[in-house]
Amino acid sequence: EDLQWLGVTLPTRQSGHLLRCRIETEAPPRAADSIRVHTDIIISDASGSTGMFCDSEAVRTCFNKYAELRMLKRLEAIPKLRDAGVLLDCDIWCQIFVIFDHGVRNEFGIETKIADLDTATVMNLLNALASSNAVAEGTLQQTGKGELYSRWRQALATLRGVTPGGMTSFVQGALGAKNLYVAEVLCKYRDKACTTYVNFDTDGGNNSGDCYEAVQVLVDTADVVQGHVTGIGAWVDQDCASRVARLLKGTASLSLSFPKHAEADHLFRQDLSRWITTLRTTPVSVKVSAGVVCWRARQGESFENAVDTLFASGSGIKFDHPDVSEPTYTRAVLRGLQAG
Repeated sequence: EDLQWLGVTLPTRQSGHLLRCRIETEAPPRAADSIRVHTDIIISDASGSTGMFCDSEAVRTCFNKYAELRMLKRLEAIPKLRDAGVLLDCDIWCQIFVIFDHGVRNEFGIETKIADLDTATVMNLLNALASSNAVAEGTLQQTGKGELYSRWRQALATLRGVTPGGMTSFVQGALGAKNLYVAEVLCKYRDKACTTYVNFDTDGGNNSGDCYEAVQVLVDTADVVQGHVTGIGAWVDQDCASRVARLLKGTASLSLSFPKHAEADHLFRQDLSRWITTLRTTPVSVKVSAGVVCWRARQGESFENAVDTLFASGSGIKFDHPDVSEPTYTRAVLRGLQAG
């Protein structure tokens, strides 16, 4: 009975209707040769403005160690995720580090093919990276994984060398991560299925409106599925950290001091669980079409999609470039839906 109020006039006096459609996504089975690109973005606060120490170490040194352990625990999980079919050999794992204070201090990253991370290689990498095991290093060189080892060793050396610096600007960290993602991932893999998990580590700082806008831009651009904020120290603004976490579609862990061993293990397990949940999420793109309709315009016959998508709303959903695979009409493409 509402159709009379939803009618619209089309060219050549044809009639149409406004319709609302709800999309329920379901993860499709993956083809063995499909490629998925997963990115971990680590945005880390290296400001020295708080002057905070944990025991006898600067909080920045503790963040370096924490980020390294988090990175190695994810590496350790890769073979099991391959065996479970969560990751396939064609997949690509990108890690992006953005170190900021009042500007971007450093940017670096690693891109690794999942096919290169078999069980033996991962074990040798862990032994070589964590304890400088000469036998493991030699094995990696002999098996043709020397370049892979060099890239991981260089990234960890850069991370270990980060020291506290200037003031704090979350804006610089978020926009730096967005720009690096566009350059290193989006421009190379625009046509691939992409997911992103974000870690935002801070010891306190910026609580201005601009930082929330910058984080939202990052989320909208970088295919962010989930994120987490780790805040350490009395200088952390709890409201700011919580708002940033909500924008990243995740939660925040706040503490006055760096977690000790038992608590740190608990936090690592939680982080690994969130990370695996992100990996299990399948990006879905939807092409909207109802076939072709023909109508006679002044210049001759014109062909259109029988249904046009005027707007779409939902978490992360956005219009992609239209599909032009049909010779007579185009189809709207919605990107950012998730299943799994």
